[in-house]
Amino acid sequence: MSLVSFRHPEGISETTRITERIASSGTTLTVKNTEGLSANDYIILGTVGSEKTEIVKITTTDSNTQLTIGATKFAHNVDEIVSYTPYNQIRFASATTESGSKTQQGSAVDLEVDDLVTEANLTSVTSGYVFARYYNSTSGDYSGYSPAVPVAGFEEDSLRHIIDMARLRTQENTEKMITDDDLLNISMECSDVIETMRKKWGFAQTSHAFDLTAGVQSYYRPSTLEGPESIERLYLGIDNAELDYVDNKDFRWEMQSIPKTITTAQTNKSANHIHVKDTSAFGTTGTITMDGDTSISYTGKTYKSFTGVTGVSATCTSNAEIFRTSDLDQPTKYTWWSDHVLVYPVPDKFYGANMDYYKTIPRMTDVSVQTIVPMPSLFIWYLMSEIFRMRDATSRADYYMDKFNKMLSLLAHKNRNKQAIKMQPATRYIHQATKDEDSILEERIHGGA
Repeated sequence: MSLVSFRHPEGISETTRITERIASSGTTLTVKNTEGLSANDYIILGTVGSEKTEIVKITTTDSNTQLTIGATKFAHNVDEIVSYTPYNQIRFASATTESGSKTQQGSAVDLEVDDLVTEANLTSVTSGYVFARYYNSTSGDYSGYSPAVPVAGFEEDSLRHIIDMARLRTQENTEKMITDDDLLNISMECSDVIETMRKKWGFAQTSHAFDLTAGVQSYYRPSTLEGPESIERLYLGIDNAELDYVDNKDFRWEMQSIPKTITTAQTNKSANHIHVKDTSAFGTTGTITMDGDTSISYTGKTYKSFTGVTGVSATCTSNAEIFRTSDLDQPTKYTWWSDHVLVYPVPDKFYGANMDYYKTIPRMTDVSVQTIVPMPSLFIWYLMSEIFRMRDATSRADYYMDKFNKMLSLLAHKNRNKQAIKMQPATRYIHQATKDEDSILEERIHGGA
């Protein structure tokens, strides 16, 4: 028998908020806006991990502010978050090896979004590895499989192992004093401390590929990228052309000569007019681009619309950017604004783009998470220090916090020397900071200072 738990799928993001209270069994949801949501999509009502948070399915999109949904189990109040999720269920499988053939275990289980993880009891699995993949019960779409979770136990860089070691070495064997949730929150704090000390850790290097679309200037940042200081370079696939970073002030100066506006309402395919915020910077006739359509012509305008429009090849939502087609070109610069990467000039066609950057250290959000930090002992020492501090064992707390700080400093120094950092650091660094490790492991501490 195996009791397994998995995090909810990545990609869950805040979409809008409730503007009118909905009672339990309600089917009409009023929100700030419905942009990006469609019939048969699944949405989360409430904050993931909070009581009475639930997933419902959209039946129809009635207007820009109203959805018809499947009946709710609970009432939800004004300002509660409404989030899109690509999946509503999770399915489990097992295999004898990490790369072996997988056997499905049971039927799909609903995502338990009122908790931080979804759990299942796989009664027939007693050895090998367990996997999970997320499932959309309407479309039949699956995510890829999760990393293998060993039935026999967790790796030393997993939060489960870290918490167990901290409990063992402080004789914190009962959850009555300090719960797993408490230690999980302390582990997240430890991740923040490591992140704050040094943003550009070698073991956190990664890359992100994305597409630039003709006429679209703004692109969402990767979810693990904090800000422009984490970006090493951004380049286009064509001739590996690298874009120069400029700050917002210089970027706005570059854009001063380029007219721009946004749509204020949905524009349907083959529409003969486009409602926008302002047309004053545009000529009385011309060719414009809107959400990838680069050959839209207009023969007249009012203060807030283009008229005599031809060439709209697809329906476009409100808030789409509009530029003159003649201003489009191959991007050479980029900047950062409100969690978006903006490129200049606005792309004139499709470009494959790549970003090399340092990702944030994944926070320890549940016990199955494995840290990318190459020294899991850092987390153990940090947890031990906080456990002793909560017991008022100040000298013990200070001792382990000092060990944490010394090893963190060594890790940062090693990284600054640009040595390759693997998941196991050089032995001499371990010996230097943990030469008394054997004696510490034999200690049985009973709460004394």
